Amino acid sequence: MKKIILILILLTFFTGCSKKEGIVEDAKEVKNNSIEIQNNEQKNIYLDNNNTPIAFYEGNGQKLKKISIFQTNVQPLEDIHIFQIYPSKEEEILLNEKFGNAFYSNWQQYNKDSNLKLGFHIEYIDIDNNTISYNILNPEMTHNIYDEHLLIYLYDDYINRNSNWYSHLEQEDVDENSLYTSIKIQAGGHFFKINSKIELTVFTYDGLDDFDELGNYRGNSSYTINICIDGIAC
Repeated sequence: MKKIILILILLTFFTGCSKKEGIVEDAKEVKNNSIEIQNNEQKNIYLDNNNTPIAFYEGNGQKLKKISIFQTNVQPLEDIHIFQIYPSKEEEILLNEKFGNAFYSNWQQYNKDSNLKLGFHIEYIDIDNNTISYNILNPEMTHNIYDEHLLIYLYDDYINRNSNWYSHLEQEDVDENSLYTSIKIQAGGHFFKINSKIELTVFTYDGLDDFDELGNYRGNSSYTINICIDGIAC
């Protein structure tokens, strides 16, 4: 009888120890997993310290006036407008020099220790109720399947500051010093297939981390205007 009791006590002791050790190991694993998840979340945190002011302006002589809405009634293959970009949020700016020179001088204030670039985003709805949304980061990206709706042209007014006439940029014209200071939008051959306002956004960025996994810009430095088409709610 004593032998049986002793065996039962020993079994209980070892079983209890095993269970306790298992609980401790499980707790350690949960803790380690929690730390790993927290570390991964911290790695994925996006912080943007770029607060460069940027906006679209309408040029009139030596004066720039910020715009938020542009109304158009163009026909297919007609120019909608050339929108000038300027690193400011002021409502009006009086220029003391050529636009290209003024842009460059102001741009350098924000681009001294970084590698800022300019990009654009276009969004609208077509007659089939599809949302068309895409970025333009260089001249090559202006050529896409939506050319039938809109034709896009980028200009560098600084590099051409001493020219009376100059053409839009092609991809082979671009280097690390290129500045997209103006963007021209022209109605495509099937412009009539656009069934909403056109949202045109300019933004500044310094790397791919300024875009989420879907390619959407998520930084702080941007400005959007609405291009309103006659006869379509804006």
